[in-house]
Amino acid sequence: MTMRRDAFLKLGMTAVAMPWLVSCTSDAEKFASLSIGTFSRELAPEMEKSGYGHLELSVTEDLMPARPEEDFEKHLAVLKKLNIRCQRMNNFINPSIKMVGPEVSVDKILSWAKTAFARAERAGVNYITIGAGKPRKIPVGFEPDKARAQLSAIFTQLLPMAHDHGVTLAMENLNAGETNLGNTLLECLEIVEAAGSQMKLTADIFHMMREAESPASLIKAASRLTHCHIAEREKRTPPGTAGDDFRPYLHELRAIKYRGAFSFECGWGQGSAPLAQAITAFREQLRTC
Repeated sequence: MTMRRDAFLKLGMTAVAMPWLVSCTSDAEKFASLSIGTFSRELAPEMEKSGYGHLELSVTEDLMPARPEEDFEKHLAVLKKLNIRCQRMNNFINPSIKMVGPEVSVDKILSWAKTAFARAERAGVNYITIGAGKPRKIPVGFEPDKARAQLSAIFTQLLPMAHDHGVTLAMENLNAGETNLGNTLLECLEIVEAAGSQMKLTADIFHMMREAESPASLIKAASRLTHCHIAEREKRTPPGTAGDDFRPYLHELRAIKYRGAFSFECGWGQGSAPLAQAITAFREQLRTC
């Protein structure tokens, strides 16, 4: 009995003397258990069984801002029957609606957003990533600085509308093969900082790897990060397919105590790692970064 008591007291003294040890273990466990999701509604029945925590869908396709109310009502009933929650969405705006350049219609953007945010609230969606490449592509001859200022100004107008419906907005970095504005996380950081304190960032690590952007950018953007997208660099496959090592990026996220979520934005075609293999491989990297 005395030995047990001594051992207990020794353990307690160690915890008091080294509180960082308990904190470090706790932080590591929290980071390794963050929610992981993916984009495919067809995979929803299998996702929960494999340990996925959320589904990320499309504003354009699933909130249907361009479609009549009755169409959305029918689709909303389908979404509510899914066995996995959908709190996050991407593809904020129709590719045909320009957000920068000489032909921007702010009224059209705000009208789209008004419907999207109202429907997001009804669908239980709390986070929306603005990541489409075409709407923010800078036209030839248009000044890049002016385009960035346009985008910041539009975000500033969208923020109070989103807030009224409980939606957090985030801008996503995209590689130069998809657009010519916001190709790095740091460029996106400048744009969202100019928009206001409520505007956040989605760090797409696939695009960061395509642009050879340093993991250190995640540290500089720490206060704005709310979400991350993941895919392997070469063929945009899920983790565990080619064996890409995401740990240099994950290490920085863990260091800043990132508490957002991860979504696999990838193809699930022939030759890709299956759902269970992908999440197992990624969880291992979360644990060992």
